[in-house]
Amino acid sequence: MDLRRATLEHLIFNMIRKSNENTPHFNYKVNFEKGSITLDLYTYNPLQDNIHLLHSVTEDTPFFCLTKMVIYLKKHVELKKEMKPYTITWNIKGEKVTHNSYYYEEFENQAVEKFFIGKNVKKYDFIVKLNPVS
Repeated sequence: MDLRRATLEHLIFNMIRKSNENTPHFNYKVNFEKGSITLDLYTYNPLQDNIHLLHSVTEDTPFFCLTKMVIYLKKHVELKKEMKPYTITWNIKGEKVTHNSYYYEEFENQAVEKFFIGKNVKKYDFIVKLNPVS
């Protein structure tokens, strides 16, 4: 384990916990053909008992992926101003508890895609709503 990598993962952990009480989870995928690594950053929401894709980056090493992710997270507040706010109201079929998940994306299908990463679409009932911008 690289100390720089651990330091950046810890920084990201603190940024996300401070922001919304969720926990970050790091999924590194190696593409041997392209000589690159993709980092998918997921968040786990304990109130919903569910995971959501926050952002993906691709670079040459895990350290550079994490560096790019930190930059993204720091700019995330500014990026939100350029994106549209969406709410996905959802429940697992057969359960009565509904949840809201919030996304800032350019298009509705991007929010839906992020929500369903790693999930079976057939197990969910959901509605996507574009929120008013104040």
